[in-house]
Amino acid sequence: MKQTTAFLIALLLAAAAAPATNAAGTTEKLEVAGPAGVVQASFWADDAGRLTYSVQRGGVVAIEPSPLGITLDGVDLGAGVRLEKPRRGETNETYPLRGAHAVATNHFCSAEIPVVRVATGTRFVLEVRVFDDGMGWRYRMPGEGVRKVLGEASSWTLPAGSRIWFGERKNAWKLKSYAGEWMAAGIDEMPAISKQGPIQGPPLVAELPAGGYAVISEAAVFNYSGMRLRALGQRRFQADFTEGAKGFELQGEIVTPWRVVILAQDLNELVNQTVVPNLAPPPDAKLFADTSWIRPGWCVWRWQLQGVGTPSDQRRFVDRAADLGYPYTLVDDGWEKDWKNPFKDLAGLCQYAAKKKIAVLVWKPWAELKDVTGDYAQLRAWLDQVKAAGAAGIKVDFFNSEDLVTRRGEEALFGEAARRKLLVDLHGCPKPTGESRTYPNELTREGVRGLELNFMSEGPLPPSHNAALPFTRYVVGHGDYTPVTFQPGHLGGTTIAHQLATAVVTTSPLQVLNEIPGNVLQHPVAEVPVLLKALPTVWDETRVLPGSKIGELAVLARRRGDCWFVAAVNGGAARKYQLQLSFLSGSKWAATLLIDGEESPLAIIGRHEQVTSASTLNFNLLSGGGFVAMFKLK
Repeated sequence: MKQTTAFLIALLLAAAAAPATNAAGTTEKLEVAGPAGVVQASFWADDAGRLTYSVQRGGVVAIEPSPLGITLDGVDLGAGVRLEKPRRGETNETYPLRGAHAVATNHFCSAEIPVVRVATGTRFVLEVRVFDDGMGWRYRMPGEGVRKVLGEASSWTLPAGSRIWFGERKNAWKLKSYAGEWMAAGIDEMPAISKQGPIQGPPLVAELPAGGYAVISEAAVFNYSGMRLRALGQRRFQADFTEGAKGFELQGEIVTPWRVVILAQDLNELVNQTVVPNLAPPPDAKLFADTSWIRPGWCVWRWQLQGVGTPSDQRRFVDRAADLGYPYTLVDDGWEKDWKNPFKDLAGLCQYAAKKKIAVLVWKPWAELKDVTGDYAQLRAWLDQVKAAGAAGIKVDFFNSEDLVTRRGEEALFGEAARRKLLVDLHGCPKPTGESRTYPNELTREGVRGLELNFMSEGPLPPSHNAALPFTRYVVGHGDYTPVTFQPGHLGGTTIAHQLATAVVTTSPLQVLNEIPGNVLQHPVAEVPVLLKALPTVWDETRVLPGSKIGELAVLARRRGDCWFVAAVNGGAARKYQLQLSFLSGSKWAATLLIDGEESPLAIIGRHEQVTSASTLNFNLLSGGGFVAMFKLK
């Protein structure tokens, strides 16, 4: 491992720092800087001996001094401590990514800081990784036998004047499925902003008063309860767990998930950072020696508008998937209980679909698979049936929690599915924490307030929510939003052009179409099926274009191969937008445009133009409107 110049400078500064005396003894303030020195994290024991940290970006404080620590068996191991000399290192690697771009760079400086509780001599390691766009830390607690985690002091104190984006839902599902509407409030409002209490589900996105953004979340949640965030007041959030005061028991060495701070100067940096997957473990080389069976793509879906139907109905959807050139069809809730011979009928459907090169995914509620004992015999037996029938993957729904038992169950599901070469789509579940890097058979997960809310009495989604998602929820990972509806009663204040644009700005390697395929194929504007047939689900490059603002306007340019797609999602009032095409290279491009019609939200216009990188396109966006542009090199 090599040391960068910035890293060495940070090390020398730390060595030269004057020791600070506190109740726990003498320790020095330890600095860990990212590879380019842009992000600096500091760790120390304060005057009372409390383990503390802060974070700066470019010399500007992003996280003010905040407590750290974990409570095991009733002992707060972050109190009365001293820090010892860390072991430092640097890692620089790349790996394939299915997100805003195709390759992730994992470049960080690390420190393993020994922490000693002075009164008892108890020791643990605070492991730190600092990137140029964020940082993470976790606790490594050596030991044997069963111990109870009763909570963490892990906290984030944001600067005065910060504005917080959070996902709000006005019922008990808020922290079960993370399907909240994205909205914003001042940092001082957060303890009382929600009628559901002061606990929010990560990620939280802060617009910082000095400019730029800070995101709070977690990564690599394996064998640990999922973290929520409690607003304490005084601009501070603290780690909170489903189990509450009861805690949860772990055996042997305890390694917590990474507690994450993502930092970005602008929205383009925010969308393109990869801090959460960087902190997740790489896939097991043996389990995923062959990944040819893991294919991104679009999926047709009958259930939302027409129910699961009969096996014959599902065969017709296979036909429509083939007409659209989509690789997947999803058989949702009802097939096991409504079909006369469900697995025999499924096998017949899979055989029919295979002849058309279509793969079948099937639904299952988690309640019928979970096992608190950790044996998972029922899970294995069901997966064996699914595999024997010829299905390619599963959609498992209604996890409704992120406690330790549920999180262990998710990992068991990923592993058992991978052993059978089955793809996974999770629903009714929490936010992603990098699972899709460790288990690349997870093609997508919900944990997002998606388009299905427009079909429920609790809905619809406001346009502002869609304009916030690329810069909030999707910052930490993919989301199964199930985009695109043409149904007049379910547009929720958006236009058809806006609906099409959500299919571009949504990051999800498996995109599940929320419209009847025949309505796409027979749309009176011929450019609509052309777009939805050509639209990729994974990207080589993404750029956030000027004018974008969380909740107001999202304009993204995304490239796959030599084709560019640009989409605008307008979250507010009608506006004009001027699109500069300087991101295009080469001399001449054929542009296909889908834009708002003036007559009604259902009106959409298809248009063709010849453009170059010097061209400018002007759009009139309706309130809740949008546009999509597809550029092919001539």
